[in-house]
Amino acid sequence: TLRMRASKPSLWPCVATSARVELRILSRQVAPYVFMLLAALLVLEVGQGQRGPFDSASRLTSGALATASIPILTVVGCVLLLVCLVEALDRARQRRLHELLHSSVAHSAALLLGPAMASAGALVAMLAVSMLAALAMIAAQGKAPLTVAPFLWTWGVVLAPGFLLFAAFVIAVYTRTRQRALA
Repeated sequence: TLRMRASKPSLWPCVATSARVELRILSRQVAPYVFMLLAALLVLEVGQGQRGPFDSASRLTSGALATASIPILTVVGCVLLLVCLVEALDRARQRRLHELLHSSVAHSAALLLGPAMASAGALVAMLAVSMLAALAMIAAQGKAPLTVAPFLWTWGVVLAPGFLLFAAFVIAVYTRTRQRALA
């Protein structure tokens, strides 16, 4: 007898492996890059639309631009999460590998958390590109100092919990229905 033993790997190495694979796949798809470009252009549009009293040009600051772009970044970020998560969760079924994947020793939670972490990485990249576009606009105007902290505090404190809840909702709907159209 060979006396071979297989032990179930722990959760977090499985999550890290799953996230790494999903990030590699996401980096080869066009959707995250389209959303990054769209978000940056919309932040530039929000910055151009800032007007002062009597329709005068207003001074763009990091805080004002960060708070003014929250609604549009929320919509674009949620659609990015929806597209990336559903595509990642449905990939095994599309390729007819779902029976093999679900019979493996990998944790089911890792198969859900890995794509969620990879989608969060794409979301962070989208927000970083949007912040760079906003900082470039502020630098071009030359009237206010360039500070990153208002973007980090505003988007991190205000947007992050909403994105986390939306991703959890998408994962819950997909795992409950296993249908791409409902998620």
